Amino acid sequence: MGKIDPAQFDRHYPQLTYEAGLFMVAYLRRIHAEFGGDITAAIVLGEIAQHNVRPFMKELLPQSGKDSAALATDEVIAASIRRCNMLSIAEASGIPRETVRRKVAKLEKLGFVSRDAKGGLAVTRKVGRHFREFDRETLAGLVELAERLRGVLGRR
Repeated sequence: MGKIDPAQFDRHYPQLTYEAGLFMVAYLRRIHAEFGGDITAAIVLGEIAQHNVRPFMKELLPQSGKDSAALATDEVIAASIRRCNMLSIAEASGIPRETVRRKVAKLEKLGFVSRDAKGGLAVTRKVGRHFREFDRETLAGLVELAERLRGVLGRR
């Protein structure tokens, strides 16, 4: 991860925070619209997804030497996914357990989350299909933000 020189940060703070804020507010508006105003459901879905794919991303993928898309077959994902429970999502997110329960029920109805016989939670393949364009736009925005920030920080 890149570091920002404290003196550069102080010198350009107003513009840096403005640029970051532009991105963040636009992103939050998009999340708000995508989830019908239920940002909490978006956080719960994100926590479940991050928990599920962490072993794939942090262990399996780096060891494989392959591109993530080439390695991410249904079989490999099914074997590497780490299910979580509502308590772990509540603890990770800081969202009350009862609220997590309600949001998981909503996400199940949308087909974004499945639950196994033991209550283990996992995102479904529908999430990747549904959010693919949203994610592409988000990453494009992050790249643009990074370029703008580099431009500001490159000034003396």
